[in-house]
Amino acid sequence: MVTPGNARFIKYQNEPDNDLSLYNNSIYKLYLDRKGNLWACNENGGLHLYSEEKDGFYRYLHDPKNPNSLTHNSIWNIYQDDQDRYWIGTAQSGINLADPFASKFAHYFKNPLDPESLNNNIIRDFLESKDGNIWIATDGGGLNYFDRSKSTFKNYQSDSKNPKSIGSNAVISLNEDLEGKLWVGTWAGGLAVLENERTGTFVRFQDWIKNDKYPIKHVFDAHFDEKYIWIAALEEGLYRYDKKSRELKLFQQVEGDSESLSSNLPIRIFEDSKRNLWIGTHAGLNLIRSTDKDAGKFKVYQPSESDSNSIPGNSIRQITEDRLGNIWIASDRGLSRYRPGTDDFINYSKKTDCR
Repeated sequence: MVTPGNARFIKYQNEPDNDLSLYNNSIYKLYLDRKGNLWACNENGGLHLYSEEKDGFYRYLHDPKNPNSLTHNSIWNIYQDDQDRYWIGTAQSGINLADPFASKFAHYFKNPLDPESLNNNIIRDFLESKDGNIWIATDGGGLNYFDRSKSTFKNYQSDSKNPKSIGSNAVISLNEDLEGKLWVGTWAGGLAVLENERTGTFVRFQDWIKNDKYPIKHVFDAHFDEKYIWIAALEEGLYRYDKKSRELKLFQQVEGDSESLSSNLPIRIFEDSKRNLWIGTHAGLNLIRSTDKDAGKFKVYQPSESDSNSIPGNSIRQITEDRLGNIWIASDRGLSRYRPGTDDFINYSKKTDCR
């Protein structure tokens, strides 16, 4: 986690004898809900809720003896809708819906006998529409749409004969731009913008900008500020599209350039409250300060065995900010809290003094 003051990382990891530690260190996603609660989704480790009072985590796990528990321990996503319900996406077992006014999870699965059921059980992302319905990214079933009034699902899939469909059924990310448009990132099918919700038509990003110079195939995240659209494309790098000049620029790792992107495998983009842009890759954490967005200059943080003050993990899976301005970072080595004051990193286990 990153906090104001003297910069350092505070590291949260699994401790076998501590029930308030993470169940394991494999964090897939971090999510800050509207009440300021921090949630951690773990691969084979369930769901965690951070307690500031205890400086630890409450665990929610699958219990085969309890039909009202989570359906699976590999949790890939959590999302809070405007009714304060939590949509929890699993890696293999569909959706768990936690209603604050109910004492159990509602479960949604693929049902081959029901054409209005969820059509795939691998859930990647959620996003609420303006009318309160839920868009659902599935890895293999395309884009699903939950109609709250009917409790039914509709799906939108890739069609090679229809250029107005999404590019792939492996939907990885859902994002909303400043105008409220839905952007759909896929594996091997690029990025598409929802053109008409009623007809379910989409326009591919390259067609939208009238520029097909780059492939832009595997889109793991997209971010929108007033000037640019930023796109994390695995195996390609970080794209920046200037909405005014219509210039599309690709940032990649440049050997010997310490101010270039650390890896061509970016998967996360996050803008903090100071308008700094954080880029998570499979080979380090990257920071573009608000004053460096036009120049495209990166500050890179990577682990070092010889430096105990370096970032603990190299594969950065999620970045978020809480209401106090703390930046939380999930890596392949657990959960970290980073304090940027002097741009120096000190790591603490939960067994060490971290004041």
